[in-house]
Amino acid sequence: MPFCPECIYEYSAGMTTCPECGERLVSGLPGKRPVAEPVDRSWLAVCAVERGVRADMAQGALDSVNIPSTITARSFNAPSATRQTGPQQTDPPGLPRVVMVPREFYEDAVIILQDVLGNDFVQIESS
Repeated sequence: MPFCPECIYEYSAGMTTCPECGERLVSGLPGKRPVAEPVDRSWLAVCAVERGVRADMAQGALDSVNIPSTITARSFNAPSATRQTGPQQTDPPGLPRVVMVPREFYEDAVIILQDVLGNDFVQIESS
């Protein structure tokens, strides 16, 4: 399966370019964090984050307290995101990544990510 060296996502066989960032896909990611297994319904979307440093901060904070997480290009089970101080938005501009955790870690992850991301925390309501 091909991988994007920028986004670190795995794509279907036959794809040659990342649909998210346009990078040419590669066959493996040496030295990079392993790609997560496909997310099922036992994982919940916690919040939206900017890719790059903010996403790394979020995942690093969860890793430091042994909460498994993955960051996806979109959520599989969350219809909307809300800023703590603003109205609901379906697709918040500039925040294309979604932090997901197993259901049993959801509440702890929200608390940790609110603290780490501060005003940039954009919670995704779980169902």
